[in-house]
Amino acid sequence: MKIYKIEDSGHRIKSYRKKMQMTQEELADKLGISREYLGRIERGQNGISIDLAIIMSDVFQVSVEEVLAIDTGKSKLVNELSDAIIKVLDENNLFTKCSEMGTHSS
Repeated sequence: MKIYKIEDSGHRIKSYRKKMQMTQEELADKLGISREYLGRIERGQNGISIDLAIIMSDVFQVSVEEVLAIDTGKSKLVNELSDAIIKVLDENNLFTKCSEMGTHSS
């Protein structure tokens, strides 16, 4: 059984956005939605339409199932570990540091 959890999906979307080093405003513009609406999605206050999930999957280059954080049971641990790693990297600004390292190499 597959389960869609709005809050998990919101966290996943925020993680993908940060991984791509995009602001909420930049992603919202790409998606054709307001920054405020994107914020509510990321906080798990609003779900997303299938159309928006498809657009997000194209932007993030992942499956719709990954955008929606569909829990199939078999990959729950992997998803939790992935989200935890992204959270730690984000909290320590390591995404930014890694991108700066790439731009300063000769």
